[in-house]
Amino acid sequence: MRKVIDNKENLHEGHRERMREKFLSADIAGISDSALAEHELLEILLFFAQPRINTNETAHRLLARFGTLSGVLSATEHDLKMVPGVGGKTVFLLRLISTIVRFCVRREDIRRTNTLFSTPEDVVAYLHRLFFMNYNKEQAIMLLFDADGRHIRDIIIADGTSRRAAVDINRCVTAAVSYHCDSVVFAHNHTGSSTLPSEADLLLTDRLQRAFSAVNIEVSDHYIVTPAAYRSLISNTTIPTPDMQSPINRK
Repeated sequence: MRKVIDNKENLHEGHRERMREKFLSADIAGISDSALAEHELLEILLFFAQPRINTNETAHRLLARFGTLSGVLSATEHDLKMVPGVGGKTVFLLRLISTIVRFCVRREDIRRTNTLFSTPEDVVAYLHRLFFMNYNKEQAIMLLFDADGRHIRDIIIADGTSRRAAVDINRCVTAAVSYHCDSVVFAHNHTGSSTLPSEADLLLTDRLQRAFSAVNIEVSDHYIVTPAAYRSLISNTTIPTPDMQSPINRK
């Protein structure tokens, strides 16, 4: 019996070593992350939380439940624990990686303060970065710009559920006035693939325009953003989402 167990452990360890070599070979060669499939990246990550379990199976279960690697990393502790084979150590690891990614993205975004966004595509590429780890729930963001069109800062104005995020318009106006901005851009994400606005979305856009007009601040646009597309509620156009890595023009 012991010999059978040893053989299984040796086979399992051999698979892990091959996966490590595959990752390192791609990294050393400078190959993009597409050299490894999404489930393989997650499988390797889980090595550190599940030393004696077939993490390939767990990785596939997680992706089946949350759709993408980004979805796995943005899942809540409660939802992660609903997946068979996911325990406390795995949840801790995934939430830690999620926090580190969001921290790094946020630090990079802070460095972009005073950026001049020259096109709507630049603005949405930036918004896509902000929503990157939060497509499992609706969130609303307000971007502030000075008189020269330079980005002052962004503010999360609503952090909601998988279905909606409630916006406090008075709070938005107060924040914008306190930063002496000249114009604002609003955006919220949809958790599905549709950018079709609800009646509430259209009403919110109208109320925002009225409220900010009263304090002489322009609402340049209100976007609905999904991973695949975005819609302008001011011009009522839908456009494929630009690449997250599209360049941001600077003066």
